[in-house]
Amino acid sequence: TGLCSPPAGVCDMVARELKSYTSIIDGKSARIDLDKVRAVATANDVWDDSYHKLNPGLQRMTIGNKLRNKINKGLRVKIGQVTI
Repeated sequence: TGLCSPPAGVCDMVARELKSYTSIIDGKSARIDLDKVRAVATANDVWDDSYHKLNPGLQRMTIGNKLRNKINKGLRVKIGQVTI
């Protein structure tokens, strides 16, 4: 509440799309494709080289937060083939 107010559900969409696009399913387990995380961040001009020091989950969470911030400013973001 207060965060990510433009259209309802956009925040959940960011999390859903980012997880879907950047997850690699290996049998019953999943891992994060850091190349895709960086590609999304770079495409949306939110990558910072210091992020490589973070663990994969924190990298994806940080990028998600940066994308939400852009959306809150009325900007569009692209995750894979999806534009929000």
